[in-house]
Amino acid sequence: MNLEILRYENVTVHYGRLCAVESVTADVHCGSMTAIVGPNGAGKSTLLRATLGWHRLTTGSISIGDDHVHHHHPRFAYVPQRAQIDWDFPATVRSVVEQGRFGAIGGFRSFGDDDHALVDAALREMGLAEIAERQIGQLSGGQQQRVFLARALAQGGDIFILDEPFEGVDAGLVRNLVSQFQQWRRQHRTIFAAVHDLNLARRAFSHVVLLNRRLIAWGPTEEVLTPENIRAAYGNSVPILDDVEPARA
Repeated sequence: MNLEILRYENVTVHYGRLCAVESVTADVHCGSMTAIVGPNGAGKSTLLRATLGWHRLTTGSISIGDDHVHHHHPRFAYVPQRAQIDWDFPATVRSVVEQGRFGAIGGFRSFGDDDHALVDAALREMGLAEIAERQIGQLSGGQQQRVFLARALAQGGDIFILDEPFEGVDAGLVRNLVSQFQQWRRQHRTIFAAVHDLNLARRAFSHVVLLNRRLIAWGPTEEVLTPENIRAAYGNSVPILDDVEPARA
């Protein structure tokens, strides 16, 4: 049975007078890999940030389970777009991953044994333990992406909010990341990711939310990514889809 871990009810978000997301109603199932897709400017990142409570909703609500999202921030683990990160900042791999514990410990408690253990476990899981003291600016693009996935793991959340996690990485790392996310899914974690590549979303994700400011469709991948729905979202810029079977729920 599918249980909704995130529920969007008539969600609208404005930037001043600009409507970025309009009247979105959709669910994200617990333990799913759900991609949010749509053309540039469709509102993908806006919906993710609204989920984290970073954008005020003009209308509607976002809830986790049966409770309001703002009461459950520790359950979220967030990975930003790589382009938003200052890779020249003099920080080590370990210090970045440790940032994942800051929300849990607050401003008045120092790191305890449990916090160090979570950081060490995250470094090991993402294959970063041997380079933990290296500066992030010295890493490859794939290693940098794994650092921020490790930071998300260290947060201890079970809902991973990922903003374009495949952007700017090579095909080999894409496969590795997909494998990692599928492993998290088997551990009953939930992946909700903005994905630019429609073919990748079709191949790897069990569910899709298709946006172009308004919701076009949501649900299992094979039901959402139909030619009619894709045309409705992308208009004259319809992307070419590979001849592969879509992922199934």
